[in-house]
Amino acid sequence: MNKLILKIIGVFLIIYLGLTFMGLGYIHSVTSAFLFSLVFIVVNAILKPILLLVSLPVNLLTLGLFSLVVNTWIVLITDSFVKGVKIDGFISGLILSIFISAYHLLFIKSRRNAK
Repeated sequence: MNKLILKIIGVFLIIYLGLTFMGLGYIHSVTSAFLFSLVFIVVNAILKPILLLVSLPVNLLTLGLFSLVVNTWIVLITDSFVKGVKIDGFISGLILSIFISAYHLLFIKSRRNAK
């Protein structure tokens, strides 16, 4: 449960700060950013394994770098579901997905290794 709360808070902060201060898109309210983080967690859990399986040959050819494109697709798909959040384009989604992946790597995975 703590891991889920850390994921939601982390994605919320990255989306809110990235869209507000970095100019990667538009956010209507704090509630929209929180809703985006919830929808992102659900979409990430359902679609990401399917997309990674479908894109496995390309992912192998690029030595795993194509997974950044898959993460960007997840961010942009989530953007289409949540009305109060608008991400400017593919590059903005890529930057947000890199920040989300870095957060996940630094805080979520390191927490797992600490136990």
